Amino acid sequence: MTYKELLDFLLELKASNDERLHDTVVVYNSQDGEYYPADVVEFNGDDILSDGHLFIMAVDWGTKLAD
Repeated sequence: MTYKELLDFLLELKASNDERLHDTVVVYNSQDGEYYPADVVEFNGDDILSDGHLFIMAVDWGTKLAD
């Protein structure tokens, strides 16, 4: 998924006043089958990601969301 595709999806939710826009963004960890709160981070370069690359990451892997 690109950020453009994500934006288009979110704009569709906004246009229909979808209540999911008020939900917490989560990251799913498939290794442990748990969901964690997330945030968007702008990364300032390393060997893999270029400066300014956006990514969604778990805020705290130790804080799983309630089942």
